[in-house]
Parts: sequence; structure tokens; C-alpha cells
Amino acid sequence: MIALAKLESPPSLMTEIRWNWDWSAGTTVLLAAAVVAWIVTVYAKEQAFVGARMRMVLAALRLVAAAAVIVMLGQPTVERSRVVPPRVAVLVDESASMDTQDVPAAELPQASGATGAITRREAWESLLTGGESPVMAAIRDQFQVDVVRFAGAPELASDDDALRTTAKLAPDRDATRLGDAIDFALRDMPGPRPAAVIAMTDGVNTGGMPLDVAADRARILGVPLHTVAIGSDAPRPDVAIE
Repeated sequence: MIALAKLESPPSLMTEIRWNWDWSAGTTVLLAAAVVAWIVTVYAKEQAFVGARMRMVLAALRLVAAAAVIVMLGQPTVERSRVVPPRVAVLVDESASMDTQDVPAAELPQASGATGAITRREAWESLLTGGESPVMAAIRDQFQVDVVRFAGAPELASDDDALRTTAKLAPDRDATRLGDAIDFALRDMPGPRPAAVIAMTDGVNTGGMPLDVAADRARILGVPLHTVAIGSDAPRPDVAIE
């Protein structure tokens, strides 16, 4: 699913035991083995008037005492931390070019014999929220998802209404500033940096930050970019009215 399977969602609550012990594991094992050997040897050579069962009991008590001393020296602490799922930023293109009706409906996974063409916005809405197993629902099972709307200036959507074609569109739809949207997701969104960025767009960057600059910033920050290109790669015909 857009190569996001490589990102594993951590458990919500992690429990870890930490030891304040400077010795290596090998040295610790040798020390423990030496202590056990010494205790066994001492009680094996105990005088004959001490019965075998009593010697076993005394040796067991000494072993328990030695283990307690080692634990106290190690000073173990139990740490519990709550880990939130990694974030994924989904960039949805709302520029005017996304209204182009050039996506064959039959190519969609849940087409069910549909014919004709739909707009590019309708195509990504169908990919993300349509069908019996929406992609967005599957992503939300593992990640915290933030939706960023962009055409001109990018903005963080408050909910999934931005994924619907009935949503109120951005006022400036003449530009497609994909580079600005990527940079916004990387550096300007509140909260921790996203683990990945998914861009649903027709792929034409018409202003703002160049795509190569935005991609270099993502690479430096270690954030993978996943682009879902929607629409035909054939240029749209120009229409002139005289």
C-alpha cells in the first residue's frame, strides 16, 4: 500500500527494564557462575553432622541471598512510556487542473464495470475513501494521518472533509505549489515530523518552492516521499475563442 508497509507502528504502551550495571553480560555471567560454584563447594564439604537435606536448604538460601545482592547492585528500574503511532501527511491537490475529466472510471479498483471518465479529484477521492476497503482507513489503522490541502498556500485540514469532492475548495486554485506543500508538511505542521509524505496530485508544480529543493529537504530529514500521480500525461488542448 504505497510502500508504507515498511513503516511499523509501535505499540501504544512500552514497558522496559533498565539496569544500572556497568559490567558486560559475559562478565556478569562469569561472576554469577563463580558465586554459585563457591556456594555449592562450601556446602558440599560441610561437616558430616549436617544432613544432606539441610545442606541443600542452606545452599539454596545462600544462593537467594547472593541473587538479591546482585539485583540490589544492578538497581533495576521499570520504565513505561506511551508511544503514539507515527504520523503520515497526505497532501491533496485542489488546483483547477484537478477538475480535468480524463481518468477512466474503469481503471479504479472498485469500478465494478463503470464506464466513462471522471475528474482527477474524483479519482483520488475514490482511491482514498471509496470501496469496501478504503486506502485511508487502512492507513489510519497503523498511522496518525494529517491531511494537507494545497493549491496556492497549503493548509492543514481539520478532518477528512477535505477528502470529499463536496468540500469547500481553496480560494486560490490557479496555482499548484506542490513544493510548498511538501515543505509545509516537513517543517510547519504542529507536532512531530511525519514519518512519510503522500502526495495525491497531477504532478505539475507551477510556483513556489522547486520540487527538487523540497525533495532534498525531505531526504536530509529522512522522510520518504510517495507520489500518487493522477490523470493523463498528455497535455490538455488549448482553446481560443475569437
